[in-house]
Amino acid sequence: MKIGTNAVRRAAYARRLFPQVEVIHYRGAADTRVRKLDHLEMQRLPDGGAVGPADALIMARSGLERIGLASRIAYEFSMQEMLPAVGQGIVAVECAADDWQTRRILSGIDDTAAHRSADAEREVLWVLNGHCNSPIAGFSTIDGAEMRLTASVLDEAGGEFIEASRAGPANRPRELGRAVGLELLNKGAAAIIERSRPG
Repeated sequence: MKIGTNAVRRAAYARRLFPQVEVIHYRGAADTRVRKLDHLEMQRLPDGGAVGPADALIMARSGLERIGLASRIAYEFSMQEMLPAVGQGIVAVECAADDWQTRRILSGIDDTAAHRSADAEREVLWVLNGHCNSPIAGFSTIDGAEMRLTASVLDEAGGEFIEASRAGPANRPRELGRAVGLELLNKGAAAIIERSRPG
């Protein structure tokens, strides 16, 4: 069986969860990937070769909902099975640091919980010196005054899996993110991340 996905993180989790299947890199917009699945199309590779066809795809639910294909979802992974990418689902707006009028307007739509979660999860990335190809995952939740953060680093081949989880004050998200990131480093995350760094 061949499972297609376009995310290094999802591929690493898939190899960990299903060691008996072949995971192939499946590129394209959400509707393009579904079309390739339905028509048993091969995925062309940069070197001129091809892989596939895929028997199933692992995709973001939001992508399928956006194109009206949420009904195609056959299974949803739990947080215990597959953590999302750091900051997944958080919408951010940027403006110039000294544009006080725009910052005042934006403060009216700022969601404190989402902002704190983004700060905690991004701190993990910063501590780990992650890059766009890093199989790093993270998810935080806030319950009252407490935040819980779980993050993982996976070897793309699915062989190594390091996870750390901690709780702390919700109003100190960066400290919690730093603690989780340092724990991952202490467990050997740097070597896994370096192996996934583009040459």
